[in-house]
This record gives sequence, structure tokens and C-alpha cells, in this order.
Amino acid sequence: MSTIEQIVDVAVPVRVAYDQWTQFEDFPKFMEGVDRIDQVTPTRTHWNTSIAGVRREFDAEITEQRPDECIVWHTLGTPRQAGVVSFQPLDPVNTRVVLQMQFIPEGVVEQVGDKLNLVESRVKGDLQRFKEFVEEHGRSTGGWRGSVGTDPTPGFADATTPDLRPDARRPASGTHPAPDGLPAPGDRPAPGAPSAPGAQPAPGAYPAPGAQNPAPGAQQPAPGPYPTQDPRGNPGSGF
Repeated sequence: MSTIEQIVDVAVPVRVAYDQWTQFEDFPKFMEGVDRIDQVTPTRTHWNTSIAGVRREFDAEITEQRPDECIVWHTLGTPRQAGVVSFQPLDPVNTRVVLQMQFIPEGVVEQVGDKLNLVESRVKGDLQRFKEFVEEHGRSTGGWRGSVGTDPTPGFADATTPDLRPDARRPASGTHPAPDGLPAPGDRPAPGAPSAPGAQPAPGAYPAPGAQNPAPGAQQPAPGPYPTQDPRGNPGSGF
């Protein structure tokens, strides 16, 4: 897997830079090797490319989009690519555009091009041409202000490129491994079960400070109800 990061500063407000990037059908005007892009749905695009004599068609899906902040996407199937483009206002009339990509070269031509850093050079050139395009117009040719897959906390820090590795699978909820030396959730012994040699007693098994040990043969009180303590200092009901 290869990773690319390129940065360009454009002399337009952040809204203009962001809105122009949402006009995917204009990408062929400044992206080398991109012949045509069709907007299939608000989150899916269909690409036609011809790079180094290799023609391809593929779909890309937007998984997160925050107006004036970032767009996160990945391809569906091959070629395997994923990326994040973020927009950072430098002042009211200047914006920094940061493009991060991950991709897996497919075929001999792409593998050779990757080793020669041709892909990175092309991405750098695409950003420079985007800068010239948007600065020449001074405004965007359109704009989509919708949000996709956002959470209540704004900011680019949470927007990351998807992991393209075939073995990159998140464990199902509740199956995260426990730290070394601790039982996994659900593996703890039931109350009253014998402990392994050297095991520590469960929390709450120690007598309270100052408590008297019961006399030999004395009956233990039946479990519960125990009085709870109200936060204001008054005894509460039992549980």
C-alpha cells in the first residue's frame, strides 16, 4: 500500500474552495488522466480514467462529508483507493487544501509508476491545476452543502482514510481483546466460584475498615437489602 499527502494554498475563501471540490464533474478540467466523472447519487460517482495507456472505469463512494471541512471517500472494488481532502481557512480570503490518499497499485504499469513516484507527481500537479482553476474563476462553478456520515463533534481530526488492507477488519462489538493478565468480558467466574491459585479477590470482598470479624460459628446475615446513601447524606432505599 502506498500513501500520498500533498498540500496547496489557494487564494479564495474556504467556502469557494470547498464548493468547487464538490463539483466532481468538473474534475477533468484540472485532473490529469480523468476523462469523465458522472454524479450517480449524492454520495456516489462513476469515473472514467486513462493513465499511462490504461483505461479504467470504477465507482467511488463518499463516506463522510462536512461542509468547508473535509470529504472522505473510497473506491468500490478495484482500483483500491481511499482518501481525505481537507480545507483549512488561513484567513478570510485564503485556504489550505490538504489531500491524503492511500492506494494499492494494480498491474505492472502502476507498480512501476508508484516506484518512480509518478502518482505523487500527478497528484501534486492536479492540486496546482485546481488552484489555478479556482483562482482564475474567483468563485465556484457550483456547490453541494449537504453533510454525509457526520457526528456531533466537528473537526477534521476524526476524519481518516479507510484502511485498504484485506485483513483490516474491526472486531465485532464486545469482542475486543482484554488487556494482558485480565479475563475477557464474559469470562469472569460467577460469584462464589473457586478462584485460581494466586487470584485476587473480587472488588468488595475485603472487609470495610474497622469492621469486626464475626465470631466462630456465628451466622452470616442474609444478602441484601443494604441501605444506599443519598448524595445529600440521607439514607436511601434498599437495593
